[in-house]
Amino acid sequence: MVIPEYLVKNIFLIDDDLDDCSLFEQAIKEISPDFNFSCVNSCSDIFSQIEQHTPDLIFLDINMPLKTGIDCLIEIQEHTLFKSIPIIMYSGSGYRKDINACYSFGAKLYFQKPPLFDDLVKSLKHILKMTWHMPNDIPSKFYDNGNYYPFEVKDL
Repeated sequence: MVIPEYLVKNIFLIDDDLDDCSLFEQAIKEISPDFNFSCVNSCSDIFSQIEQHTPDLIFLDINMPLKTGIDCLIEIQEHTLFKSIPIIMYSGSGYRKDINACYSFGAKLYFQKPPLFDDLVKSLKHILKMTWHMPNDIPSKFYDNGNYYPFEVKDL
């Protein structure tokens, strides 16, 4: 069942920081306790994890040990069964090189981790209401020909 004002129900986070996972889960549950949320802390065995949880959206951190989020993004995008799942890069990095790489490898949105919990909740409310049934329409609002227009809480 889809939560009425949201087009997604199953949310998956890949982030090696346990505190970030916990805050993200709290934010998701504050928006609605009806969301299904799963978090894994590395990209190892990612396909078995995705298969078990069948996400509507994947939030993926860039800076992780062993295998970076960009490497993980590339692997997911190359996998026939999972490449249609929209991926939102969720990172503290604001480096143009990272942002360009994420969009060039198929990320649908680049979302910089906000410093305040309330900003995270507000941002996630907006992100989860986006047209994820048509994910290819989303990147053009934030990235065009190498120009990045940040998704920011102050714009909401």
